[in-house]
Amino acid sequence: MLDRRMAESQASATSLAPLAVVTGAGNGIGASFAEHFFRQGYRLLMVDVCPEKLDRMRQRLLTDNDATASSRIECHVADLTDRAGVERLADRLQQRSDVEVLVNNAGFGSLVEFLDVDVDRHADMIAIHVETPTRLVHAVLPQMRSNNRGSIVNVASLAAFAPCAQSVMYCSTKAYLVVFSEALREELRGTNIRVQALCPGFVRTDFHAADAMQNFHRRRVPDALWTTPDHVAFCSLQGLSKGNTVVIPGWRSRMLGLFMRMVLIKPIVRVVTRPKSSVVAGRG
Repeated sequence: MLDRRMAESQASATSLAPLAVVTGAGNGIGASFAEHFFRQGYRLLMVDVCPEKLDRMRQRLLTDNDATASSRIECHVADLTDRAGVERLADRLQQRSDVEVLVNNAGFGSLVEFLDVDVDRHADMIAIHVETPTRLVHAVLPQMRSNNRGSIVNVASLAAFAPCAQSVMYCSTKAYLVVFSEALREELRGTNIRVQALCPGFVRTDFHAADAMQNFHRRRVPDALWTTPDHVAFCSLQGLSKGNTVVIPGWRSRMLGLFMRMVLIKPIVRVVTRPKSSVVAGRG
């Protein structure tokens, strides 16, 4: 697992602790990553669209730490569906030589039929799940190659392996992150740069509380399939230390992932994502 000893040894060429960049760091999985890296002595660049969330996260990290710890935290407010905002962040990262970890976590979900969503909103999802990670990786990779060290985590989803109705763009964009990570890892084989596609299943965050996820029925998912953001981050970091390119947190989710492309799993996916109107009307 990435720990402070590893971070310090990898940063021997500089007097500064290495930098971990986490997008979507204001809450959920991103916040868990940020907390881990901060606890292990990394400097942080936390990115989120909501300044209030970043401020709360900063205060949370500084609790139980002395005042000097604040110098290890940078916050960057950006809408990562906006090309200009992404380019500003990419430019900022490109000018640095200390980025050792990049976690592309920012994103959002949707459980609505394809034609019922404005095409511009589909474009937003492509931007935040596909274009943004691609641009940010492209920004930090040159200096990672120069330093011959670094870790890139692209937060995908178990949904990447199970194309389903009402999640057309979500499944598609998350599938891109898996293939992108696997292919990039092949290009970087023989280097000390690790690339991972993190594919969590059901995580207890506010992800499913969004308006676009109102067709999701939490009660239809067994409690045993749910996990926590901290566990997801732990599994990711453990996977990085082992050199695993695709990580599915939790043995139950891993088993589910194995069967995702089998015919038997499709009825289960349909039940979980079926619109409420279909249930009321008795249509499957």
